[in-house]
Amino acid sequence: MSEIYIPYALDTPLGTLSFNPTPSSGYYLTDVAGLDGASMRSSAVALPQRSGGYVYDSLRGPRYPVLSGEVRVVDTLANRLTYLENLLAYTDTIRQADGTLRWTPTGLTERGCKVRLLDDVTITGAGVLKTFQVPLVAADSLAYATSQSTANRTGTGSLSVTPGGNTSTYPVITIHGAITNPVVTNTLTGLALDFTGTTIGTSASYVIDCNAETVVDGSGNNKIGNLVATTSAFFTLVNGTANILTLAGTGTDANTKLTVTWFNAYV
Repeated sequence: MSEIYIPYALDTPLGTLSFNPTPSSGYYLTDVAGLDGASMRSSAVALPQRSGGYVYDSLRGPRYPVLSGEVRVVDTLANRLTYLENLLAYTDTIRQADGTLRWTPTGLTERGCKVRLLDDVTITGAGVLKTFQVPLVAADSLAYATSQSTANRTGTGSLSVTPGGNTSTYPVITIHGAITNPVVTNTLTGLALDFTGTTIGTSASYVIDCNAETVVDGSGNNKIGNLVATTSAFFTLVNGTANILTLAGTGTDANTKLTVTWFNAYV
């Protein structure tokens, strides 16, 4: 949620900008907008032959966080100008690369979202006090925990995964060989990742990113063509309940393993 007086951090390729630092000089926020939830995309399609339309499930759009504040430096004008130069330089590096905006809501755990610079950083103030506004865009509608969760199972069989957060999240699933005809199924939703016809050799692996909808081997080679399209779907993990994931296949050995990683997600 958008609280003003808690610490925020913006990680960039050049370094981290800290907002609301303790105890004295730095960037202090006077307003935080755009973190209370994503916009909703239109879900209505007109009927060409009559008035009205069909209504489909709504889709979440991007978030547009805006950080507004002031630079408080109590010693020298040179230091104040250095803070302003750093603000411009650091945010400029996320025009063409992702940054991460992180915060910890009061009484909750740290979370963050990937962001890019949306527009110019504005700096105003003719006197000693300088104010700023940093407009950002987060293409992913969700915020995520900054610490990753992991679960493993050796061999074929079942693995129970219960994410936290307040909404479903996409996992990254790694199948470690040896295994032939591997199939990973989320029995809670009934969706599966079916690699029938594929053999993953011993000490080899397939990494399935369900959010990016990619499949690569341990060397980064694209293996999505081995996924059986007619019986497969990239799936989410439902928060707050046990997702029982099963790994099925033959030709296994002592190296066969299923690894699932995820970040708890928040609307």
